[in-house]
Amino acid sequence: MAVPDLQTAPIGVRLRFLRKRRGLTIPDLEKSTGIGHNAISALERGAVPPKPWVLGPILTFYGQDAAVVFPGEGDVFDRVIPPIDLGAWLANFRLRKGLQLKELARVLQVSKVAVWRYERNIMRPSNISLERLQKAFKLTGLRGSPPLGPGLPPEPGAAKRARTTVGR
Repeated sequence: MAVPDLQTAPIGVRLRFLRKRRGLTIPDLEKSTGIGHNAISALERGAVPPKPWVLGPILTFYGQDAAVVFPGEGDVFDRVIPPIDLGAWLANFRLRKGLQLKELARVLQVSKVAVWRYERNIMRPSNISLERLQKAFKLTGLRGSPPLGPGLPPEPGAAKRARTTVGR
């Protein structure tokens, strides 16, 4: 079995390498993760873009082995979807929880399109939506920004607002 270039190989190639390295078939992975064999096959072939609700359970199943095919600093979820802004943080959160857009939309009481826009930083979730997220998943520190540790930049314009209010 040839080892893919772990810096440049598509996600699907890396995941197929991991599965075969463990001696698993697609049906084996399906039973272990609850993700359908068609979704796994399409992901490995690169026929569909990686979706957080599909990747999350697969990466969780592989555990530390996933770090082999996603080298770098931090945990594997942050390497797949770096939480560099609020939108990426939400996508990373869905990845970690294995949530579909519709599931997160239901929690936030917004449309799937709204969540899609949040994740692409086209729209920002309201404080009410962030409070719903905080309550549903028992998160802390969500008012105005997600409950992240290091790695999340401040909300756009937050530093400028902080400078203008300090002297008042």
